[in-house]
Amino acid sequence: MRRSLLGLLGFAGLIPFIGLAAASWGLAPSTHALWVQAIEIYAAIILSFLGGVHWGLAMASTGAAQHKGLLWGVTPALLAWLMVLIPWPMVSLTLLILLLLLSWTVDRRVMAAMDFTQTYLWLRTPLTAVASLSLLAVIGSFVRVGI
Repeated sequence: MRRSLLGLLGFAGLIPFIGLAAASWGLAPSTHALWVQAIEIYAAIILSFLGGVHWGLAMASTGAAQHKGLLWGVTPALLAWLMVLIPWPMVSLTLLILLLLLSWTVDRRVMAAMDFTQTYLWLRTPLTAVASLSLLAVIGSFVRVGI
């Protein structure tokens, strides 16, 4: 039950990534900037959530593990927020992809050490891949609108 609910909620979280990437390609070029901004903001929200997982784990830890967890817990949110403020969307989107991949790497290291491989990490690879590819598709959509 737990794994199926995690999977359902995790994959449902990809709907905005896929939908907004499709909108950036398929809807009127005059609305392109709106879809780009929407997916940037959604990616930042997801990155905040991913950092929050580490914050929660850190609250149950002590010592150095707690300090590292608390520090990393706020890092994705702060970096994503800064990336959304970048006025060049292709740069912002590229940095958001890199931050998703960095977050995935940190999760693999931390969660594997905590033996969370069966309950959390099995989702992270496909979710990160689809989210990153969606952002990459939006970067590609700039060709369609002539930017």
